[in-house]
Amino acid sequence: MLDLPDINRIRAFAGDEAAFRNGQSVARPDRWINPGQHEAALWGEYRGSGAIPYRVFVALDDLTAACSCPSRKTPCKHAVGLVLLAVQHPTVVSAAAPPAWVQDRLARRTTQSNASEKSRSSSSGSSTAATQRTAQREQRAADGLGTLERWLEDVLSRGLLALRQMPSSEWEDCARRLIDAQLPGVARMIRTAAQSCFSGDLWAERLVWQLARIHLLIRAFRHLNALPAGAQSEVRTALGWTMKQEEVHRHGETWADAWLVVAQTLETDERTGLRTQRNWLLSSAGRIALVLYFAPRSQPFGSDLTPGMRFYGELAYFPAAFPLRALILQRTSANADAVFAQNGMPDGAAMLEAYADALGRAPWLEAFPTVIRQVTVSGDAHHWWLIDATNRALPLAIEPMAAWKLLSFSGGEPVTTFGLWDGFAFAPLTAWDTSQRMITLTASARIPLPTSPLQPPDLLRLAHQGWHAVADPGSYLRQSAEAGLRDFGGALLPEMRPAFPPTPTEPRPDPPYKVWRTFETILGTPQHPLLDEALTTLADRNIRAPPHLAPVLLEYARQDARVRDLVRRVVGARGDWLGRINPEWTDSVVPLSPDQWTTGRIEQRVHLLQTLRRTDPALARQLLLSTWSKDSARARVAFVQTLAVGLSDDDEPLLEACLTDARSEVRDAARDLLVRLPQSAFVQRMWRRAQQMLHLHQAPLRLSVETPNSLDADAVRDGLVPATPGEAPQAIEPGVLAAAVVSRVPPSFWVRAWHLAPDQLLVLAGESAFNEMLIKGWTAATLRARDADWALALLNFWQESKTPLLDDQACMELIDLLPPEMLADLLLPQIERFRSSHQVRLLFYLALQSNARWTPALAQAAFEMYRTALSNVDRGWVTTHWFTTHLLLLALKIPPEIIEKALAAVVSDGTAIWGDAMTNVVELLTLRRDIALLEHDRDQSAA
Repeated sequence: MLDLPDINRIRAFAGDEAAFRNGQSVARPDRWINPGQHEAALWGEYRGSGAIPYRVFVALDDLTAACSCPSRKTPCKHAVGLVLLAVQHPTVVSAAAPPAWVQDRLARRTTQSNASEKSRSSSSGSSTAATQRTAQREQRAADGLGTLERWLEDVLSRGLLALRQMPSSEWEDCARRLIDAQLPGVARMIRTAAQSCFSGDLWAERLVWQLARIHLLIRAFRHLNALPAGAQSEVRTALGWTMKQEEVHRHGETWADAWLVVAQTLETDERTGLRTQRNWLLSSAGRIALVLYFAPRSQPFGSDLTPGMRFYGELAYFPAAFPLRALILQRTSANADAVFAQNGMPDGAAMLEAYADALGRAPWLEAFPTVIRQVTVSGDAHHWWLIDATNRALPLAIEPMAAWKLLSFSGGEPVTTFGLWDGFAFAPLTAWDTSQRMITLTASARIPLPTSPLQPPDLLRLAHQGWHAVADPGSYLRQSAEAGLRDFGGALLPEMRPAFPPTPTEPRPDPPYKVWRTFETILGTPQHPLLDEALTTLADRNIRAPPHLAPVLLEYARQDARVRDLVRRVVGARGDWLGRINPEWTDSVVPLSPDQWTTGRIEQRVHLLQTLRRTDPALARQLLLSTWSKDSARARVAFVQTLAVGLSDDDEPLLEACLTDARSEVRDAARDLLVRLPQSAFVQRMWRRAQQMLHLHQAPLRLSVETPNSLDADAVRDGLVPATPGEAPQAIEPGVLAAAVVSRVPPSFWVRAWHLAPDQLLVLAGESAFNEMLIKGWTAATLRARDADWALALLNFWQESKTPLLDDQACMELIDLLPPEMLADLLLPQIERFRSSHQVRLLFYLALQSNARWTPALAQAAFEMYRTALSNVDRGWVTTHWFTTHLLLLALKIPPEIIEKALAAVVSDGTAIWGDAMTNVVELLTLRRDIALLEHDRDQSAA
């Protein structure tokens, strides 16, 4: 039997009577698994509220303890309870061989003891110099804090309103003096206090709390040597004094477990350019750690940690009364089976209790990290809340779009969140659903501050007393600090019910979780070049977008009608649910019914017409005509343009009637559609006029143009001369008139009439005196009629004749008309001339900028062509910028079938050949490969 401590020593070990009583509450034999003792240690596993028992270890020689529970108190109640269990139930805690995890901890204690002994013997020679340096630093700190205390008393004597009106330069001068005194942590607190002056309705309470904590820190420093070791570490950390990593290894508590990177925030000091990466880690036992990395501006961090990463590793915590910051000692492979959310706080009251305990040991804690289980998102456009299982509400400090993303992710159901609580509001950084899918909500530590009813009552009273001059600033700050520390954990959360019903069941699946980050990158970036491709892929595969991205897509659809139809197809029931909650998104997802035609907005009515044109075009025309005389010109133009969907001869009467509309935009829209109806009366009128103007002569074969002496009665209505119907037409040049007629005749009519191919007709046109008129007219007609054969002929003509009659924009629009096989027929023969011909390089550039799709053979040939051209970048015929621009566009054209091959080629060539600019090319190819995984996964599922 071991020599166990008596009750008095156990009370001293617990620290206070409350901790001793908490230990007694868990010293029950039925709650412990395999408790044991061996030599100078006790151990056991306690059945807590989580699925995994807490592992408890106590070394009896110095009564040091370790426990895997999420409590930050050392010793925790489980360690005290284990010692009490051994004393009160000696037959339960019997002698046994230590299990493997206990042997590991005993071995680490032996190693640390030996290292400490060596350190003491090797440092004896330099201890005098180190002592002198420490004394000098402490004296500088004492002088700096004394100056700060006098400054605080001076500014507080003016009252809080005067503080709010104080120029920022005065706050910054104070911070700089603290930096000079080697007190960067206090300088940070001063700058935070300055920001609190403009933090919304609670600015006074926040400012009082910030200044009170600074005052408390000054008092703690003056009694530093009288404080416990952990409290001393907290004070040094708050001052901004760092600890060497080897000291952390030697003195810090170590913890080996499976870890999840739950959040990552970035901060940049605008004065120095120093960037700070804050990585929040959560262990499978519920332990939280903060791992920091630093880097100058534009330099990479020495870390590969990313949110969602899992690994098994050992961390060393910086010594502190409230251990939080840690170093990663070693990492091993990922532990995919670990679960990371089961040991969070069950409700807001438990979180506040834990926060109060943390403040009691670390009053300068800026934010309390915690996991809260089973909370429901609620709120409106201005205020957001998390409602726990007891219907108590935590106010959120969150950006509006992040709040909508969190709500959409939850679908109105409870989720688990990780975030930071500062006593006023909770800033969620991460959320899990029941399937353990995780989303991160922000990459910045700067979060808007809400109005909150949770400020401590005494602090509220003291803050309002400070509206006027403070008679005794020291006493005022001391009372404020005491009030904050006493009341922050005792605030009563308001009762609230969730505002939103759960979302309806979505029959379509989400994309695989492994490609969620890909869609976050694409859909979360405005104007991303892969946005249309990602949306189209999701729609074609009948897969909805990741649920938390639905608000982002709805906002895109609100601002850009071009993507509205695709967005409706991919947001599914979740998007419809959000659209009914947020009126700004209603038009984007909630369709208009035919019965609501007269009450809907223009955008809703346009979407209704587009939908009906695919299913019931007659009803679409009926609705359009029912309000035609009352609709605005803008509405009429938009409605006419919808007729392009499913255009047929049945639409001719309506379009013909539009030719007399008072607005030229309506008339032009109708003419552009009538050209696409070869049998329409409009086209026939134009064809008769064209035949009278344009003649084909034999022997020699040539074209001539004759302009009429007078215009027919329908010329104005058909748009041949600039005039409003009913007004006298303006004069028009013969060449312009002929071009206008030719541009409104489908170009295939000339092929049938003269039995000549398009390329032959273009050669004749180029040789005629009216070449400019004919080429421009046939180009406009080709675009209106969307004739791919003529588009290919015009591009070949432009390429061979180097004619300036086609500008770059016209060429790109012609390329858009080509199906993939025709585009390959155009470009593949030109590859041999790529290096020698500027015209060929321009053709490829226009094809890369166009919307035309590329065949795998064309993309592969172009890819190899650009790789070969790369060796000539430094020889003057192309520039690196030119080359990079072409390759970025080519990365968007490569078909999914050969993306892997192209990506492998880029990687195998290496950065020495491709250059740093190829990073964006690799990123685009990687994202497109991930999008293509949806097709692969669908094929695998079918198999």
